[in-house]
Amino acid sequence: MSKLNSLVQGFNAPRRARGPHGLFDLEEGRVLAEVRRLGVKRLLIQAPEGLKAHAISLARLVEKETGCQAYVSGSPCFGACNLAVREAEALGAELLIHLGHTELVSSGALKVLYMEARSNVDIVPVTEKSLPLLEPYRRIGLITTVQHARRLAKAKCFLESRGKEVYVGRGSKGVRYPGQVIGCDYASAEKVQRQAEAFLFIGGGLFHPLGAALKTGMPVIAADPFTGEVKDLSETVRRVQRQRYAAIEAAREAKSFGVLSSIQPGQASQSLAEALAEKLRRHGREAYLISVSIIEPSELEAFTNIDAYVNTACPRMSLEDSPRFSKPILNADEALILLGEASWSEYIKEKPEGKMSGDLEPREL
Repeated sequence: MSKLNSLVQGFNAPRRARGPHGLFDLEEGRVLAEVRRLGVKRLLIQAPEGLKAHAISLARLVEKETGCQAYVSGSPCFGACNLAVREAEALGAELLIHLGHTELVSSGALKVLYMEARSNVDIVPVTEKSLPLLEPYRRIGLITTVQHARRLAKAKCFLESRGKEVYVGRGSKGVRYPGQVIGCDYASAEKVQRQAEAFLFIGGGLFHPLGAALKTGMPVIAADPFTGEVKDLSETVRRVQRQRYAAIEAAREAKSFGVLSSIQPGQASQSLAEALAEKLRRHGREAYLISVSIIEPSELEAFTNIDAYVNTACPRMSLEDSPRFSKPILNADEALILLGEASWSEYIKEKPEGKMSGDLEPREL
């Protein structure tokens, strides 16, 4: 694993766990009540990497208390976008329990119980610890993941008590809580970036705050309530930008492109993939549409006649996992830069001194 890849690991709480459910509220009582109410005989529990050990404990409890056969998905889970509907149907499961995210996509006829896995950790101490790094800024935007969303008002009140002007934006339709961000949606940050001078992200890992920094082009301080670590992401952002620029330059030598289109429920991107393939062809490149479920380097290595890839699925693949791939893998915006249809300076949000982008007013908690 590269140094960068280890830096931007997303949901990495398990190594910090102090017991089976000490850091998170898994609402076991609600789970058991729903299993009994529905009369479920077989179910599937899906969880991101940081909650898989907790999923095992939950499965044990469900089987012991209800007699239901409880499977735990061993497949990767990056968000509610890759809901394990097909996996549940293949098992004959009557219920899918999805841990760690809020509802994002339709599950069809399959019943899905979303458990947010809310954190039990107080976020005020790490908010206080972030004050030295926030000292240059008076206007602060607050963002977080679902685990801490219900505690965000406490951080807001604390910062306001220390003289800060705090903005908490509402996200897009598929994002449940004010201030909540997900890996492919930073609307709650974008909607307040004109008012804020910097963002404070409260949560574990660097994937989400790094995404917010790249999306808005603004300073982001990451405060991890689990470890107590506080970090200014400015240097990490510059490092990632250099890496992305290098990937675009490497792809300029490519003659043939594989355009990756996901079959995951919340990542389906056929129209975008087809449009990008057509653009590549118009610019004299060969382009081939490749359907994927989970993008893994080993799977793509078989395409020996493809020189580079364009990823229209999960943004993690291009941002976090690109060092694992032997060939350049660009996202859609980077492909447009390659073709001369977008600019690098716009992509990295270069702005005149003192001028901030954004066009929507904040909605505060």
